[in-house]
Amino acid sequence: MPNPSMTTMPTPAGALSVLCGPFQGLAGTHRRTARLVGLLAVLSVLSLVDLWLTLTFATSVGMLESNPVARAVMAMGCPNLLAVWKIACVGLACGFLFCARRSRWAEPAAWFCVVLLVWLTVRWTSYIGEMDQLTGLLGSAAMVGDPKWVVMGDASVLP
Repeated sequence: MPNPSMTTMPTPAGALSVLCGPFQGLAGTHRRTARLVGLLAVLSVLSLVDLWLTLTFATSVGMLESNPVARAVMAMGCPNLLAVWKIACVGLACGFLFCARRSRWAEPAAWFCVVLLVWLTVRWTSYIGEMDQLTGLLGSAAMVGDPKWVVMGDASVLP
């Protein structure tokens, strides 16, 4: 019969406490809350990246905006208003999800939002990567008067 102490690997004292320490005492709904808070943090960071990229392109060369509500806010021509609107929307969504943290649907909803923002970030990455090839197309879209084309502030469309 093998010796039980020989079948487990010894761990240095304190090694696991460094990794598990912050999560000790988190059981059941507390663990779900910790996961939800992490997801909301990721959601907030990805939303800020989206805001930064939107403001960068909308105030420089312009961009095609598919969201009609965002397009209406951008049509007012105030980048600060767009920032306040986007931050308020994300803050409200995060607040609702945090208030519903005890619900079994809060975490899947947060995961859905994070997946959606990751998808949007991948689209931004693709858009930035192809910007050299798209410059002529974007300029012609602006000239044709595409209603999805937005330019904010003093930005001018590249020819």
